[in-house]
Amino acid sequence: MNEKRREERFALEPSDLTSAEFEIGIGPEMRKFFFNVINYSRQGLGLLVTKADFDLLRILNRGDRINNILLYTEWAVVNVNAAVSHITKMKHGLYRGNCILGVESDEIIDIFEQ
Repeated sequence: MNEKRREERFALEPSDLTSAEFEIGIGPEMRKFFFNVINYSRQGLGLLVTKADFDLLRILNRGDRINNILLYTEWAVVNVNAAVSHITKMKHGLYRGNCILGVESDEIIDIFEQ
């Protein structure tokens, strides 16, 4: 498979970003989602969306903003805002049948430069 991403992806170390959480919806329809971070670049994250959360994928589209994403590491919790860069269904490998929700944010750059 040819790599089409702009930036190199890094495998996560235990002390790196491990999970993400955000709420989406309006009023009583607000729902909280939790995701494992499976890869990252200097500008974005790949969040693993399992089949149990596929209803989220009917709400989000490329370019949509997600505010107040909590990113968890072993050493900190960081709050960022991001935009959906892609939603990719995994056809092979360990995550086959699930999706990757790609999010991008300039604020993620700041985390890596600290």
